[in-house]
Amino acid sequence: MIDTPADSRNRKSDTVHPQTLPDAGKASRSERIPTVVAAVATVVALVSLLALGAMQSSVRELRGEALRLDSARFAITTKVNELTRREDSALHVSDAEVLREIADGEIQAWAPTVDLHATDLQRIGDGYLVGHLSVGSEPGGTKLAGIIVNGSSLTERMAQFTVASRGVERTFTVSLLPAGGSARFSVDIPGLVADSALTGTIRFLNATVDYR
Repeated sequence: MIDTPADSRNRKSDTVHPQTLPDAGKASRSERIPTVVAAVATVVALVSLLALGAMQSSVRELRGEALRLDSARFAITTKVNELTRREDSALHVSDAEVLREIADGEIQAWAPTVDLHATDLQRIGDGYLVGHLSVGSEPGGTKLAGIIVNGSSLTERMAQFTVASRGVERTFTVSLLPAGGSARFSVDIPGLVADSALTGTIRFLNATVDYR
């Protein structure tokens, strides 16, 4: 069968050409992008506001802590100044006044504790030493004997010392203490029980310096 030109035109007109329809999925995604961006921006803004609020709260806490530290520092400085004034006031006492109070018995001069039964040399302060100590019983008291060493370069006469033990005190005199030398002494201590006289103190009081 031979096609005529008219048949060819009829077949062309009967041919259905497919039309390109819009992609619904792509259109939906494009429409959702602005919404997602807006939501993300909102979340970021909220997080920023929360962070800013937390920072402001931290700043307020730090300021409060700084104020408390300043108050504590001021209180400490005030106390230190007060103690310094007291110390300065105490240091203003003259040496002469201290010596006067010691002489009057208002202040007891410090002396190291010595073993009243020891034979070795023991320091008693002011450059003196004692040694060869012995304790013996006497009627109504105790006798203490030993030697006193003068560690200074000055000869002393009529040197007075005081010995104390168990609350009992007695003064004795050594007539001559040569420079760098020693002298024996013996002193009766009424009211002191020999068995209880284990330790005590021996303090220098005064002496006359012998010089030429």
